[in-house]
Amino acid sequence: MKKELQIQPTFVKTKNVRNYDVLMDGLDLLAGDGCLAAVSGRAGLGKSKTATVYAAKNGCVYLQILRIYVNSELEFLKGICRALELKSTFGRKGDAFLAAAAELERLKKPLLIDEMDMMPQWGIEVARDLTKVARAHVVLIGEEELIPMMQRNRRVWSRTFQFMEFIPIDATDIMIYVKEATGLALSPDVAAVFLEASSGDFRLVKRDIVKLVQYANAVGTDKIDVKMARIAVKKGLKG
Repeated sequence: MKKELQIQPTFVKTKNVRNYDVLMDGLDLLAGDGCLAAVSGRAGLGKSKTATVYAAKNGCVYLQILRIYVNSELEFLKGICRALELKSTFGRKGDAFLAAAAELERLKKPLLIDEMDMMPQWGIEVARDLTKVARAHVVLIGEEELIPMMQRNRRVWSRTFQFMEFIPIDATDIMIYVKEATGLALSPDVAAVFLEASSGDFRLVKRDIVKLVQYANAVGTDKIDVKMARIAVKKGLKG
């Protein structure tokens, strides 16, 4: 191996990403209606990365829930206003809500709210109200608890256009990611080692690939076999 391997920031278009694009394309067909959509799945499957990349490419508004929003409707609405780049400081919930709704209606772009499962039930009610008043789409993203939260209120669920669940990545996704990020070509049996160790969690795969690259650089090779993969996984587990 002539030079050390590096890991480049890489966004792989997995099946989850493709399904997310389909969901967003479906919302485009209902422009002006004001719909909810939901994206759920356990942590580590790429929901946040997919949403932020989509938002950046398509000019959508992205907000990640913070702990400060959980106990205050006003702080939640002010967070939405900041995501919308509204400069005014609002001291009343009604003023913040109307300002956010007006800006969403003007932009005609979806609002993506991430980690929505952290919010109380009233947070979902606020999102529903925004779809009604702004006639804009709001996409709620969260872990598995999100869908039951939305289903508890029939008015919320009836306004939900569609939802998708992020599933664990597969060996092919791992092979593509490693090739694009490092240039290394993994065989299916090597990728299977990383898949089994991670249970399809993309974050854990990335952790293990860091260890793989470090090990490959240490021994001076770019030929990866199952033994090396297992060593990398063990090192990854140790941190």
